[in-house]
Amino acid sequence: MYNLSKKDYDELEDFLISEDSPEECMDISTMDGFLTAILIGPETIQPIQWLPFIFRAKSEKDMKRIPTERLNRILDLIITHYNIIAQTFLTDPNSFSPIFYRNTHEGRTIERINEWCMGFMTATGIYGEAWEPLLKDKAFYHLLGAAALFGTPVGMEDLKNDPEIKKVPHQEWVTEVMFAVPDIYRYWLPHREANRTAKSKEIPTAEPDRNAPCPCGSGKKFKDCCLGKVH
Repeated sequence: MYNLSKKDYDELEDFLISEDSPEECMDISTMDGFLTAILIGPETIQPIQWLPFIFRAKSEKDMKRIPTERLNRILDLIITHYNIIAQTFLTDPNSFSPIFYRNTHEGRTIERINEWCMGFMTATGIYGEAWEPLLKDKAFYHLLGAAALFGTPVGMEDLKNDPEIKKVPHQEWVTEVMFAVPDIYRYWLPHREANRTAKSKEIPTAEPDRNAPCPCGSGKKFKDCCLGKVH
């Protein structure tokens, strides 16, 4: 059973938005949306492949300046959160609860979904070719509607300028995102299972050499960074 405390999440958030992290590093809500799309999408993607997109480091220097002990701690928190999301979808997809920021307006709490949707759509864009069947499926492509509106430049323009879209109460968009995620998970489930079956028959791809630079971009050797975190 994977678990993180509020203190753990506060520590992770504080690092992601601090000056210690790369300038364009994802915040915790964007990261949560990104990891959700990675986990419920059409293909199984290893942490060693997606970790660099969270840090968005412009160079190895951006990662090397983070003390090794600190970076290892942050990597552990990220991987644990990833496993928590995965566990949720394996056991009870409908209980999934995204990490949204919240604003207070006139005594009301309003969930802000822009960052989360940006993270989600970032993942679908990176692996866009694999997501195309959903986009072309007229019975299901609507599932990405709210995420695309709040998570892409084109969608944000529509939110500002389309009078019909502007009429929709904000809470309806929040609800639509939360209900769509389990349905997207179920849509891709047979695809993921088929891909796993096919890949299990292939010759396993070799990991990077233990002494080679870690693909996550930390600047450390693979054996000292993600070697124990990629399975």
